[in-house]
Amino acid sequence: MNRSRVLISMAATFLLLLSGCDTSASTIEAVAKLISAIAWPTIIILLLLSQRQLLARVGHFKLSPTGIEAEIREVQKAEIRVVESSDNLGREPPTERLVRAAEKIGELSLNADLALIRGQVHSVSMEYERVRASMRPSDSRTRRMEVIVTKMRTLAFAAYPLLDQLANSPSPGERLAAVAILEVKANPAYLKWLADRFSIERPFVSYHAAVALSVAARTLDKSYREQTRQAIHAAREALGQGMETTDRAQVLESAEKALSEDESFHEGA
Repeated sequence: MNRSRVLISMAATFLLLLSGCDTSASTIEAVAKLISAIAWPTIIILLLLSQRQLLARVGHFKLSPTGIEAEIREVQKAEIRVVESSDNLGREPPTERLVRAAEKIGELSLNADLALIRGQVHSVSMEYERVRASMRPSDSRTRRMEVIVTKMRTLAFAAYPLLDQLANSPSPGERLAAVAILEVKANPAYLKWLADRFSIERPFVSYHAAVALSVAARTLDKSYREQTRQAIHAAREALGQGMETTDRAQVLESAEKALSEDESFHEGA
């Protein structure tokens, strides 16, 4: 501080000498105070102007990989609490709330390394396979697996670029993840793939494939209506005789009904 005062006093004296004004101690002190009062705000302004790029980078702060993972866990926990409080645990299409949650995670992950999302999907896929292998068939196991599907659904938008890789994976858990993605965001290119699940996968996975076909029937453009109907018919045939009362058959019936109602609506319009 003393050094700063000396420098300011010297500057004041220099200015007074240049202007030919009185250089008495009182005059020098008055001018020095004026310079000091002006100098610090000016310095702050100059610093702010010189660091505009740094401030802009701070304004566009991005979460670190660890931060993204923490945000994903928080969103998933919130959705799991909602799903667990429902009597129809996972036995319905994704709610608007869950879709918004998936969109939020998708936005958070826009600038993340895709390998991070790949790791998240792999982890939850392996969780499904461990639960299926370690627990006997029961309502408790089904509830555990439905919670896992909820986690997969929340990753739908973030993991969408991995859809083809997951759909063709040898891992049942990763194929379930692909089905869960299609439950949130339908894709006409995977309609036949969904129908094929009924002759390839376990009932739990084919049930969710039925839900994904139902979502497709309700959300895809009408130009895909016939393609969707063919996929539903193929799924029902693969399901086979005597399965009409199963939840999978009921979901497929609901999907076909939604197509017919949509068709009638457009014809009436």
